[in-house]
Amino acid sequence: MRKSCIILYTFIIFYFLLSCNTFALTASEVVENSSSKESALESIDYIRSVISQVKVPSERRSLFAFLGALQEQLGLYSDACSSYVNAASIAAGDAAGMQKISSEQLILNAVRSSLSAGDYESADIYLSSAVRNSTDDKINAYINLYEQWCILCKAQDVSDINEPISKLETYTTLSSMKIVWPSIYLTLWYVTGKDYYGKELSKLYPKSPEAAIVNGDIYLLPAPFWYFIPKNGTAQIINEYAHSEKSKKDSVEVIEQLGLFSKWSNASNLVTKLAAAGFEAYIKSDVRDNGKTYYLVLVDDDKNYSVGKRLKSSGFDCYPIKNK
Repeated sequence: MRKSCIILYTFIIFYFLLSCNTFALTASEVVENSSSKESALESIDYIRSVISQVKVPSERRSLFAFLGALQEQLGLYSDACSSYVNAASIAAGDAAGMQKISSEQLILNAVRSSLSAGDYESADIYLSSAVRNSTDDKINAYINLYEQWCILCKAQDVSDINEPISKLETYTTLSSMKIVWPSIYLTLWYVTGKDYYGKELSKLYPKSPEAAIVNGDIYLLPAPFWYFIPKNGTAQIINEYAHSEKSKKDSVEVIEQLGLFSKWSNASNLVTKLAAAGFEAYIKSDVRDNGKTYYLVLVDDDKNYSVGKRLKSSGFDCYPIKNK
């Protein structure tokens, strides 16, 4: 009888361990489940609600990394920074089916997110961590770039940006920094206002996101890093038709208008809120007969007004207009 009880008990324990293994959540499963949600924000909420159930270190690490990337794309920079740091703190490899990313790169992602949030103090702390000892040339190039971004973020007036500008100009001559040249040229174009940097960027990297910003094809998200650092010039968009002056898709027939503002900053704030809710908005300027310029916040829709319906269900007032 005692022997039978021991066998039964052993079987129960074995079955319990097997069940735990079988039904343990994996990072790829969570990501797949999150993709079925109505919006990116709902996907984030879902991931955050189940991440504590992901027990395998490698799966948990990869899921935090994915969550950070999703939050960063939506402009949730402080949250993204925390997720990247959580991922980097887990000593494990990459989960099966998930993006491979080193702990050093995760820390750099945290630095970039901190700067985008205007938190240069945290960025400095992360840059001073173990990532400093990297032997990876790519990592070191990003460290050098982000160091100058930190200095720009701290700048109080134009005189404070002269040194980092000089350093960034030097970096455009170093082959070891080539991997970050698009970011360097974009920074120099934006901060100095010199068309030369924009033209050089478009010539060397015509298909890069940075060139698309200079050419006016995509919109620069109004993150604190870009909008509060001093500038000694005004960058001119190279393309004859700026992104803010037309719909991103010429074939779009219906556009949802969400706001009309006399100040660009107010329009930018609404674009940021829309991005956080998962909508890709842009700004179009409208000069009235009295000479006053207004800024319209727009989102492309389809013939069925499905985007407009989602905007309204998300709490945004809008009305459809025809794309001219």
